[in-house]
Amino acid sequence: MKYGLLLMEVAARVGVDPPDRVALLTRSVLVALAVRLSAERREQVAGRLPSTLGELVRSTKHMRKGTAVGLVHDVAEGSLGTTPERARYGVQAVLSALADVDPQLAEVIRADLPADYGELFTAPGDGPPPDRAASAAEEVPTNLSGAQVRAALRHLPGWRGDTRQLSRTVSMRPELDAAMMDRVHAAESELQHRAAVERSGPDTTFRVWTHSTGVVTDLDVELAERITDAIEGF
Repeated sequence: MKYGLLLMEVAARVGVDPPDRVALLTRSVLVALAVRLSAERREQVAGRLPSTLGELVRSTKHMRKGTAVGLVHDVAEGSLGTTPERARYGVQAVLSALADVDPQLAEVIRADLPADYGELFTAPGDGPPPDRAASAAEEVPTNLSGAQVRAALRHLPGWRGDTRQLSRTVSMRPELDAAMMDRVHAAESELQHRAAVERSGPDTTFRVWTHSTGVVTDLDVELAERITDAIEGF
């Protein structure tokens, strides 16, 4: 199993995210999982993981079996410092990615755990996504109709799209690009929601949609507005 491939699969499930954040999520889930595995099973798992993650699992001591809910709470209260709802989404992202990349490894892990852990190996999609701000008024972003998207686009200069995705391409001078991206990342952190960023020569394209539902929500419009502010600030 290649480390980069696993992180890419995790990132695809939680939305485009800085690599260090995706790596932190993956490590946190594997540590919480490792403490629930027997020494023999832990060694089997470590041997099939990329060396960096394998050593992390191998060095973790067995502490308890516990429930699937307990694992989610461990991840939420550990280094991620997030809510159980978002942590569950992250756990499912990591374990379903692991199951896709190495189905045999997933079966080895599941064989050592109670049956209720099985649902954590399914890809996330139902329930609150991890990219919902903790202070948001609603637990789940609201899907937008075609008319609502068109109305939003009238107030988003340079953006285009439909109910599936919004996008905007900008060309920024190199000396301003880093500062613009710093502002974009700050907005993403505040909203706990990420944009997909593509670069081609001098052009940078931002794409936003809510990955848990596969459509545009009010949260995406809010992020697009914040990206616009970051762009127009130069």
